[in-house]
Amino acid sequence: MIFAFILIAIMLILALILFTNIKIKIKYYETFNIDFYFGWFKIPQSLFEKKKKEKEPENEVKNDDKTKNDKPKNKFIDKIKQKGIHQSFLEVIEFLSPILKEVESFLKRIKIDPLKIDIKMVGDDAAKLAIDYGKFCAVYYPIIELIDSKTKCKNINSNVYVDYVDKSPSIYIKTELKFRLVFGIISGLKIVNLFLKFKEKFK
Repeated sequence: MIFAFILIAIMLILALILFTNIKIKIKYYETFNIDFYFGWFKIPQSLFEKKKKEKEPENEVKNDDKTKNDKPKNKFIDKIKQKGIHQSFLEVIEFLSPILKEVESFLKRIKIDPLKIDIKMVGDDAAKLAIDYGKFCAVYYPIIELIDSKTKCKNINSNVYVDYVDKSPSIYIKTELKFRLVFGIISGLKIVNLFLKFKEKFK
C-alpha cells in the first residue's frame, strides 16, 4: 500500500515537472538580454556559459607531418558523389519536410505575449531612405504575420518608422515565450530521431 502511494506521488511529481512552463524573456536595446525560467524559478545564466578551454602547452609535441596530411575522409561528400547531386538533394528535401512539419507543430504550442518591436530607420538621403523603408516593410511585416499565424501570439505591438533628423538607427525588442516542457522534449526527440534516420543513409 505504501509502495502504491509512493509510486503515485512520483508520477504526480513527474507530471508536474513535464507540464511546467518554460519561459524565455528576451529584451534588446543596444545590448541583448535573455532570461530562462522553469515555472517561477529563474535559471542562472552561469549554467549556459561555456567554460574556457585551457590552452595547450606550447612545448607539447603535436602530430607529425604525416598525420597532418592524412585528413579523415568526409563520408557525407563521398555519398553525395556516389548518389549524385540531384538524388542527394531530393533526399535532403525528404529529410527536411517532416522536420519542418514538426517545427511548425511545436510553434503552434508556443505562447508569445507580448511581442513589442520598434525599429527606427535613419539616413541622409530622404528619397533613398523612403525606398529602403518600403523594401524593408515588404519583407518585415509578412514575417510578423507569419509569427502571428503560426504561434499563439498576443499583444503584438510592432512599429517601423523613419527619422529624418536623428542620425543613429535603433532597434527595441521585448518579448516573452512560453511552452510546456513536455512538448519541447517530444518535439526535440522526434527531430533527433529523424536526423539519426537521415544520418544512417549517409554512412
